[in-house]
Order: sequence, then C-alpha cells, then structure tokens
Amino acid sequence: MREFVENMGRIDPPAGAASMTLDYEQRCRGRFLVLLDDGTEAGVVLPHASRRLAGGDVLRTAGNETAVIRCRLEDLSWAEAPDWPTLAKAAYHFGNRHAALQFEGLRLRFQPDSALERLAAGLGLATGREMAVFDPEPGAAGGGGHVHAGGIHGWNDSPSGQAGW
Repeated sequence: MREFVENMGRIDPPAGAASMTLDYEQRCRGRFLVLLDDGTEAGVVLPHASRRLAGGDVLRTAGNETAVIRCRLEDLSWAEAPDWPTLAKAAYHFGNRHAALQFEGLRLRFQPDSALERLAAGLGLATGREMAVFDPEPGAAGGGGHVHAGGIHGWNDSPSGQAGW
C-alpha cells in the first residue's frame, strides 16, 4: 500500500499522478486510509502540524509517487443574509458555537445542523441545502486548534473530534 507522506502544496502535478477525492473532514486529518480515484487503497501519513489539505494540493510518497487532492461535493446547509449587518450578527452567533463557516458574499455555508438552521432563520436569513465543496475559513488559530482551560483542541483532529485513522 502506498503511503503519502508529504504535501507539496499546489504545484503542477506530474504526468501520471493519481488523484483522491476527499470531503472536508478527510482534508482536515493528517492520517487516514483512502481509496484513490482509481480504486486502489493508500494511506496518508502527514506530519503532525500539517495544514488542512486543499483542492489542487499534490501529495508525495517516499518513492516519489504523487496524487492530486480533489474536493468532494457534500450536502451542506446555507444561509443568506439580506444585508451586511444581518450577516455580521449571524457570523457572531455561529462563531460562538464554533461552527465552521464558508463565506460567499452574503451567503454562509456550513455542515448540516438543524439548530444552526433554526438560528439562521430566526435571525432573518433565508436557508436551504445544496451539494457543494465545503472550504470554510481556517479560523483565528489558522485552522490548527484552539486553547481552552483543558488544553489545546483540534490539532490534527477531524471536525467530529475523532483523531487519527
């Protein structure tokens, strides 16, 4: 089984590079098993403090094999504000709930959550669902984690809190 151990960033992929299509949760992890788009199994074993994987990143094995990251379409919720003050208010409330948000003008995308959908509607935002790539803002800590009295959370963890393989 191939193990991808280095993220070379967004470079032109070499000819013959494999590809892997990942959802947001997978792109947040540094260690996981994956089926490449050609159906073969591989492992991703990146250094502990690696940044979140992005579409177009090229991963490399120790033997110089490469694979390009593609982003999977996901079922997402959206909320669209009628104006900027309403968007700011919604972003404030979503942020207090540590919700990952993707901003596109007056529209927010987030992982489906009925409580957040009700919150958005209650603040006057239109809401709905769509299939799209989820690429939220990395957050104040650069996407790596945040500090609470109990320690640092989020380093190489998936959004659901399940770390590792």
